[in-house]
Amino acid sequence: MQKRYSEKFKESTIKKMMPPAPVSVPQLCRETGVSDVTLYKWRKEYRNKGVAVPAYKSKPENWTAEDKLAVIIETASFNEVQLSEYCRSKGLFKKQIEQWKAEALSGYQKSAQTKKQQSLCVNVSETSTP
Repeated sequence: MQKRYSEKFKESTIKKMMPPAPVSVPQLCRETGVSDVTLYKWRKEYRNKGVAVPAYKSKPENWTAEDKLAVIIETASFNEVQLSEYCRSKGLFKKQIEQWKAEALSGYQKSAQTKKQQSLCVNVSETSTP
């Protein structure tokens, strides 16, 4: 029989996986009685919603691109005070978020340049065929 957990319980459990003092999935299994499969599923669901839930004890520099992008999106509308508070709660520095944003924008710019070059190549090949 499948157990049903409240959204409040899920959210509080996921928060325990987040910085600055994340609890590992195996530890949460022992503490909550929730299976590891369920915890990994919840973590994935939250990541898909754009919430940064990095792997246990992962340094922010080693977070996945998805987690970094989630932080960028989550903090985009924050003022200085809100951003400082967020950084303290997540064990981050403002400079890290700024760097991640610059890297993301750089990637988007490279992608746009690549697409433009590909379309130019297609146009050139179409006009050069007899």
